[in-house]
Amino acid sequence: SPGLAIEPTLSSSHVSFNEDDSDFNSSTTSVTLGVAVPYYFKAGWGRKGPYLAPRLAWSSYSSKPCNVSGDPFCDSSSASQFSLGLALGTKVPLNDAAALRIQGPFDYGFENEDVFATTSFGASLGLSVFLK
Repeated sequence: SPGLAIEPTLSSSHVSFNEDDSDFNSSTTSVTLGVAVPYYFKAGWGRKGPYLAPRLAWSSYSSKPCNVSGDPFCDSSSASQFSLGLALGTKVPLNDAAALRIQGPFDYGFENEDVFATTSFGASLGLSVFLK
């Protein structure tokens, strides 16, 4: 449909904290797999104009804190969370094959036995590349 699309997303991040004069080291890794279904208010195969995008995602988090002094030990834990969200944005054409994406997302992560409920919102810029 010229007004609807399915857009998968994959993101990953790794944060590590290691200081020479500290007795504590830590690392955290997250991986998120999601899908958005943007509805474009102006038909044009998502190349330009405003859109509203419902979103669904699954995130996995793992952490490994370590105490490196005295009796050294490391602990590890992991958790996962499903979230639903909505993004409102627009695409600004750069040329025939690319557009700048400007959006404001809002996401709600559901509570489970491993994590509390989360709410996030923000602003993002992205690049859409069209192969056809």
